[in-house]
Amino acid sequence: MNATGFIDPTKSPEPVAPHNPTPENTITPTPALPDELSLPIDNISNDLNNFYKNGWQGLYQSDEFDCSRMTTYMWDYIRSKYKIAPEIVLAPDRKHAWLALKVIDAGDSERYIQWTIKGVKYNYIEATVPQVVKYEKDFTMGSVKYESSSDFYTTEIYVADDPVDANIIAGSWFNEFRLTKSDIDKLNLYKLGK
Repeated sequence: MNATGFIDPTKSPEPVAPHNPTPENTITPTPALPDELSLPIDNISNDLNNFYKNGWQGLYQSDEFDCSRMTTYMWDYIRSKYKIAPEIVLAPDRKHAWLALKVIDAGDSERYIQWTIKGVKYNYIEATVPQVVKYEKDFTMGSVKYESSSDFYTTEIYVADDPVDANIIAGSWFNEFRLTKSDIDKLNLYKLGK
């Protein structure tokens, strides 16, 4: 380098001493998480896939361990494990309930459909067939076929912060948002079968 700070191309550069790392100054790179597991929503999706693989959807029983009770369980599970506060979505015309997670809390991913409720973006969690809702054509819920999953979930809804609020909102058109002793017994058998 010359006095002006530029490299003089007519002179060879001075040799640089080789770097000899010692255990004290060696940096071990931390492996990066795979892209699909880098956001909380992706970790939740992976977790829900494991519920599915272990037969969670087989626990469904109409008017017993149904969408309201499965949603109640998943509400507590996600809140406890991921420290994210899900909201309970009730759709009277669909006679169905599911969860909503704020995108700001769970992560913004193009892999899942987002809905905007009162200016806030959400991802939906289907508790009966455990999954983060993605776009699917020819979507079937129960015995009713819809053009897409988006069509099914785009409907008049009510949102509750917790199961107590959901019970107040639901009135008589839903089974209760609580777990009974027989639900807990069923869940214990499910956990043992994992």
